[in-house]
Amino acid sequence: MGKIIKLTESDLTRIVQRVISESEPFTFGDKMRDKLGTLVGIPQTGESEKVLAQKILDKVESGDYEKVGDTDGIVGKGKTIKINLEDGEYIVSPRKERIALTNSFMISTMVKTPSGDRFSIPGKGFAKKLMGLIG
Repeated sequence: MGKIIKLTESDLTRIVQRVISESEPFTFGDKMRDKLGTLVGIPQTGESEKVLAQKILDKVESGDYEKVGDTDGIVGKGKTIKINLEDGEYIVSPRKERIALTNSFMISTMVKTPSGDRFSIPGKGFAKKLMGLIG
């Protein structure tokens, strides 16, 4: 028989909030970057990007993707996968890349849509989750 532990309401609330936040594609830091970015003119992650990010994350979590390649070089590290959504095939590349000749890195996810358009989903937490799930 398992051990019985007592939880307060605040303990239970904290656990539930942590589970909810871990299932979201964007971390608290990503949300803060969006909020602070509006003050200095950095574009926010749009609602359509957030919806697409959640669809991508759902597919990867269910294992419904095809691994296309890895990048591991001087410029940075990353993964490339193919995902089929209702409107076609997306090429998704979460990556960590070096900024110029500094020791700084930028972590983001590049997405190529079925129509050939390319854009970046800037959420650091999103890219790290994808890389962790892909392996």
